[in-house]
Amino acid sequence: MTPPVIKFTKMCAGGNDFIVIDNLTAGEAETIEVDEDLIRRMCSRHASVGADGVIVIAASGAAHARMVYHNRDGGRAALCGNGVRCVARLLALKRVAPSDGMVIETDVGLLAAAVSQDQPWFRLPLGAPDMARMTLHVEGTLDQVSRSFEATRVAAGVPHLVVASRDAHGMPDFARVAAALRRHPDLGPEGANVDFITPRDRHMLDIRCYERGVEAETLTSGSGCIAAALAADAGGLAESPVSCRSRAGFVNTVTLERRGETVDAVLSGDARVIYTGVLHAEGLTGFEP
Repeated sequence: MTPPVIKFTKMCAGGNDFIVIDNLTAGEAETIEVDEDLIRRMCSRHASVGADGVIVIAASGAAHARMVYHNRDGGRAALCGNGVRCVARLLALKRVAPSDGMVIETDVGLLAAAVSQDQPWFRLPLGAPDMARMTLHVEGTLDQVSRSFEATRVAAGVPHLVVASRDAHGMPDFARVAAALRRHPDLGPEGANVDFITPRDRHMLDIRCYERGVEAETLTSGSGCIAAALAADAGGLAESPVSCRSRAGFVNTVTLERRGETVDAVLSGDARVIYTGVLHAEGLTGFEP
């Protein structure tokens, strides 16, 4: 049964906003069990708190904490890069883990993280990067022409499709094209997150993201920035470190650390506490999420 109130922290990293539920330090009576319906309701903008997703922090037998991430639609995602940084920042603020080095357990494994001058970072081991060049066709509508896109599929904890564009931030038909690519049959039944990028110099990309589970454009994506940096580096469009700038001006920086054929990606950037709050039951009822 959902308790009459839910204590949470609203956080934002790189433009993604999250509802963070801390079951690690909460007392037994304040521990929250989430399900898909509860997540969809909490993430409903205007009617409730509103967010791109929900992060649950719990105890771990192998790390300082365990992070479980759910997209806004209630589905669980193996990784949320910006979410990891929020967890690192909150653990450091609450002194649950040392800011100069912590380990966070996720569905993709144990991730090393730290917070330096309020800027969290974490390292994602990628092994030999899983990338493939693809050509994908999108059918037009009555007022839109059909188009083909040269893209790179990248596994960055979760699947991404990276597409180079002349002006990612200025694309008038981004929502239509990105939605069609996100569920393109060539990407398999689960599809992929979609990231359009425009190189600005050797170390800066403009990025625009469309995320699974949100099924809409978000201000950015942490794993999307990692995928974009990998694709741009492989394609000769940029070189590490690669900063990815969102339309809102948020910047995430990806540093690629190579050891032979294997690569680690270090994602750094802001992670801020917006507010702490108490969500009442009336913020969860009376509407369809």
